[in-house]
Amino acid sequence: MHQIKTYIAVRDRQLENRLYAIARAAHYAVSPITRDAIINDCRSFEPLFIVEETYRSILRLIEFHNSCLFNFLPTVVVTSDRVTFAPEVSFRFPYKYFVAEKTKVSDLLLDILALFDEFRRTKHQEHLLRLQRAIGEVAIESQNELRTILDHALTGICDLVFAARGSFMLLNEAGNLVVEASTKKNIVGIEVPYSPSSPAWYALKSGEPLFCEDIARDERFAKKGEGYAKDYFLIVPIVCGDRVLGVFNLTDKMVSLLFDRADLVRIRGILRLLVPLIMLRHRGAIIAGK
Repeated sequence: MHQIKTYIAVRDRQLENRLYAIARAAHYAVSPITRDAIINDCRSFEPLFIVEETYRSILRLIEFHNSCLFNFLPTVVVTSDRVTFAPEVSFRFPYKYFVAEKTKVSDLLLDILALFDEFRRTKHQEHLLRLQRAIGEVAIESQNELRTILDHALTGICDLVFAARGSFMLLNEAGNLVVEASTKKNIVGIEVPYSPSSPAWYALKSGEPLFCEDIARDERFAKKGEGYAKDYFLIVPIVCGDRVLGVFNLTDKMVSLLFDRADLVRIRGILRLLVPLIMLRHRGAIIAGK
């Protein structure tokens, strides 16, 4: 199954069914468009919307989110005549939209999906290669000082996923988590012993990424008095094979949407670059994964 999910809203039921059949036959997930799909589903999928131009309320809601520069909900607007198309909904960033005539959209669907998928993969690899080069240069300049390397990588990751705050925490020889790099420089070096109410320890023990939407309402975790400017965050275990070395934390996303699966994919790609450096330069405890 592809990572892209196609959402369709076309008034011609026969055409809509044909688009469903084409996408499913090529192993793409497909679904009707709902409000929740526009607002939240990008946390689980790379969405592509196919919307007939007469569905103005749907296009307005998509544009509300696309009007933020850093959000990207690619949308195919289906029109009866591409030449005379004049959108009633004003698009702030037109490059996030593709106009296709109703008579041609079924023929173009797979090409559009393949193009978008290739674009997504290429951009991801481009980010990784750029950061890999920068991390390598920092490693040489800093004589392989791990905290300097992680601090540089942290800046790159936060810029990539538009997060205001983040940190790396690694296990030490005593089996405690230690803050090795952070956007809050005054907490670097702090040691955090195991606690069942700690989100970082929860993610480390489970070996799975943790999306928390509202820590104040999550009974699993204790909320610190001045812990978070916002109540949602993402914690990703740092793993090498079946071994867990620590966790990477992100919070305070600077755009309207919460952390999503696309962020997780980017973060995991960068962590894979860092794991060999961490293994070579950090002496600490290792927890076996599941």
